Amino acid sequence: MADMVDAPFEELGAVGGLHDSKEENSVINLNFKCEPCLFENIEKEASTFCTDCSEHLCASCAREHRKNKLSRNHKLFEGEDISDKFTTIAIMKKMMNCPDHPDTVVMYKCEDHEKYICVTCLAECHRKCNTVNEIAKANTPVNEDMHARVEETLSQLQDTATASKRESEVNITTYKDQLSKVQLQQQSLFNSIYEKLSQAKANLESKTLNLVTNEVNDQEKNLTKCKEADAKVEEFRKVFEFVMESGNSAERSIIPGLILTRAKDLYETIKAESMTEMKSLIFETTLDMETIGNVANVSMVSAFVNEQHGANTDVSISSDEIPRPVHTLVEKAESSVQIGQSKCNATTQTDEVALQTGHFDTSGGSSSSSITQNLTEHTKIPSLINRNINQQGISYKVRCSGDKARCKIYAIKILPDERLVMIDNANKKLKIFKEKLSLVFTKGLCDHPFDMCHVSDKTVAVSFEKSLETFGIGTCNAHSLRQFPTKYLILAIAKVGNVDEIAILFEQFENSANKRLFCQIRGARTGRIFKTVLFENQVGVPFEFQEDGNRRIFCRDMDEILVSEFTKLHRFTNTGYSDHSRNIFKESWFYKSSDGSYLKDITDLATDEEGNIYLCGYYSNNVHQVSKDNYRRNRIIISNIKMPFSVAVNSKKGYVVIGCEDDDYIHVYNFC
Repeated sequence: MADMVDAPFEELGAVGGLHDSKEENSVINLNFKCEPCLFENIEKEASTFCTDCSEHLCASCAREHRKNKLSRNHKLFEGEDISDKFTTIAIMKKMMNCPDHPDTVVMYKCEDHEKYICVTCLAECHRKCNTVNEIAKANTPVNEDMHARVEETLSQLQDTATASKRESEVNITTYKDQLSKVQLQQQSLFNSIYEKLSQAKANLESKTLNLVTNEVNDQEKNLTKCKEADAKVEEFRKVFEFVMESGNSAERSIIPGLILTRAKDLYETIKAESMTEMKSLIFETTLDMETIGNVANVSMVSAFVNEQHGANTDVSISSDEIPRPVHTLVEKAESSVQIGQSKCNATTQTDEVALQTGHFDTSGGSSSSSITQNLTEHTKIPSLINRNINQQGISYKVRCSGDKARCKIYAIKILPDERLVMIDNANKKLKIFKEKLSLVFTKGLCDHPFDMCHVSDKTVAVSFEKSLETFGIGTCNAHSLRQFPTKYLILAIAKVGNVDEIAILFEQFENSANKRLFCQIRGARTGRIFKTVLFENQVGVPFEFQEDGNRRIFCRDMDEILVSEFTKLHRFTNTGYSDHSRNIFKESWFYKSSDGSYLKDITDLATDEEGNIYLCGYYSNNVHQVSKDNYRRNRIIISNIKMPFSVAVNSKKGYVVIGCEDDDYIHVYNFC
């Protein structure tokens, strides 16, 4: 039945829809003048219309039209029928035109392609078709069954349009009502913000005034003491002069010593007051203006989802959420159970909406829980290396207010709480997003960041040209923990296994066309160098990296280091060697695609919880996946993505996040 509604005119054998209204008007004689007479510049009122010729005729021309042998069988309409049927006839004529050649009427039907065609179509495209019938010779009448089907289809179309019209009218009224409500909510929000800011302003002003008042009082006390000291000096001077001129021998012997002692005491007191630290009144803002710019969000969501979250509450669902796919066998079974239990279309639709918006509730009934438990016990979830990935990625904007340049997301890390931490090289920022890709906050950096690694639970390390800085990621801010410089330019950094250490990759400059790299293992808290790692090939010769380009490093544990160059990923290990050579890592294998053009310029490495490796091919515009068990087992999981620069994997939720060069969006691809 739905097929009939979707294509009602195909049932009638139509070859095209209605043409543009401008085209229709161009062939309509709105004044109803006789067109043969107009050809001779004579204006006569038309009283007849020929449907075969699509012409208006006056009475005289109509008589000639009926007499002419070529037109005597044409169908003519007269009087009021002209105005009533003219528009219908014009539409019918347009529908009879070939969709590929609008100026030509269809004359044939190609049964091979089930399509009505014109002479031009026949000559150009259908010469080799087996069955092409001329329409004029077919002359098939419209039977009762076809008539009933047309009537049913048109009735359905009309009912659907009427219902849709009624829904649109209701929606328009609802949207206007909701607009007023949301505007009141917004005004209430900003009134609350203004109230908080006003209170903060008053508190700050009071604190400032108290600080200055206290300091002024202290200085005024000191000023009073200084004035008293001046008076004492004058008093001591007069007494001393009087004693020296008129005092007796006892007074001349005692008074100068007393004046000297008291003057010294007063001097020490005044000096101590004047030696107090000079203070300055400084104003510092602790408010992140970008956070203020993102205090709220407004979006259109499904009415069902809105009802689930409370129609009388603020909209809490962001349009920036990552749609959660059904990506495990358990979840697929759960969704099948829930949809199977529904006995009407409405329930099925709401389940689909919940899946699309990432709010699929699987905690419903006891039967569902028991089924889930049973499936968990007996169903083994496939490894990510065995699962396909949806090539239709979803893009999320990561450019923030205040960003002056297009984003360059050089690294992405996923915290245990599933927040995404990114470094934006172009805008010198650390950006933190929720798992559902809504901005939490940003942190300005001192310089352009080049790489990042996850250190501990909520700590990341960021590398700059010749320094490394660690940050603690809080709920609404990030604070610098420590920073230490390096002697050499940093190429890449990585966390070392499960210990609190960081591997830093450097390049050793020599007078050679090839490049020798070395790695320092440093403490994440102190920056202390624990070990310097050198790389050798399988025969014990210092390894020379022969290709330029980006470098990335990954340390699965203390005995395995992965290092990338332009088109290769090398694995170096430290197992099986004597203690005195533990700083020497030898190459065990390297990964390179079968054709060098398929993997060019590796810009980032990542692993999932299973240990599989993911590589960004910057110039090959793809992402590779390499098995943790066998590097010969590999594949391209994402193709045709422009200049990917960073990659991260959420193994629990089953998706890959890609950041690209000069791109204000990140791209999320789900495993199926």
